[in-house]
Amino acid sequence: MVGAAITPLLARRIGSARIVWMSLAVTGPFAALAPLAQPGLLIAVFVLSLAAGELGQIVYSITANNLRQQLCPNELLGRVGATMRFLVMGSFPIGALAGGLLGGTIGVRGTLWIVGGVTLIASVPPFVTLRHVRGVEQLTRPAP
Repeated sequence: MVGAAITPLLARRIGSARIVWMSLAVTGPFAALAPLAQPGLLIAVFVLSLAAGELGQIVYSITANNLRQQLCPNELLGRVGATMRFLVMGSFPIGALAGGLLGGTIGVRGTLWIVGGVTLIASVPPFVTLRHVRGVEQLTRPAP
C-alpha cells in the first residue's frame, strides 16, 4: 500500500518515465539481500529484502502500466493490456517451476542468490530504453 501511495509523488518528482527503471534500480540491491538472512535478529534482513522488493515492484508496475496506457493508441489498449497480462501471469508458473527445480538442486540459499542477481539486472532493459527520458510527455507524438 505504501508503494501505491507514494507512486504519484515519485512520478512527479523523478519523472513519469524515469521512475519505471529507477524503482527497480533503487530497490533491487535491498531485494538481493535475502540470502544473507540468518535465524535471530538477522531475519530482519529477509523482511527488509521482501519489503523493498515488493515496494519496487509495485511502483514499477503502476508506472509501467501508466506509461503503456499513455503511449498506446486507444483502439489497441485492450489488446496490449491483455497481451501484457498474459505474458506476466503466464510467466508465474514457469518461475515457480524453475524456483522449485533450483531449490531442490542447489538449495534455498543458492536459489535466493540467483534470484537476487536477476533482481539486480531487472532494471537494465528499462534503463537502456528510457535513460534519456524524464516524463512520458517526451515520448508521445502530437496528433496529426
